[in-house]
Amino acid sequence: MVGRSEEELLGKKPPFLYWPPEESDQMDKAFRTIMSGKAPREGIQLRLMRKNGEHFDALVLSSPLKDLKGRVIGWVGTFGDITHFKQMESELKQLNMQLEERVRQRTTELETANQQLRQEITKRNQMEEELKRSRDELEMRVQERTAELSKVNEELTAEIAERKRTEESLRKLTHDLNERVKQLNLLYSVSYYVERQYTRLEAKLRILPSSFPPGGNIRK
Repeated sequence: MVGRSEEELLGKKPPFLYWPPEESDQMDKAFRTIMSGKAPREGIQLRLMRKNGEHFDALVLSSPLKDLKGRVIGWVGTFGDITHFKQMESELKQLNMQLEERVRQRTTELETANQQLRQEITKRNQMEEELKRSRDELEMRVQERTAELSKVNEELTAEIAERKRTEESLRKLTHDLNERVKQLNLLYSVSYYVERQYTRLEAKLRILPSSFPPGGNIRK
């Protein structure tokens, strides 16, 4: 795994050849943790170095080696190359970051859309309120105009009724005048006839004395 022979590894003391020099402090701390028996059961993740200088991720699992009396006489360590898993973990982390970024962007878009929607709802409510106010004003004006028209209609009806009464009075007066004229015409005709008869009688009375003999004696 590290590209070194058993001779290069067995019987050596820290710092080991597969420890990266730049991480010697961290490696020494991890080694002391393992040797003290305080390493977690799931192991310790470390960065190791191959003989060619290549660094890779490894999982170190350790367990104590005990004798028949239960005394720790050594340690058994297992190294596993988890570079592939770390790459997968990194890719997964990157995907999660991208997903979180997309979620943030989508959240921002949704918040913007919600804000626009709220603004539109507020504007629509204002328009509806304005429309209701205009409708109420229109209804009030219609009621006022209807009341005015009703009053005018009543006045017009009263005026028509008064005019009908006046026309009826005029017709009656005209009829009475016509009857009076007829009576006057009849009186005039009678007067004219009487006057003519009187004139004729008067004429006859004027010529009547000439028909008597002198002396006033009338033969019987």
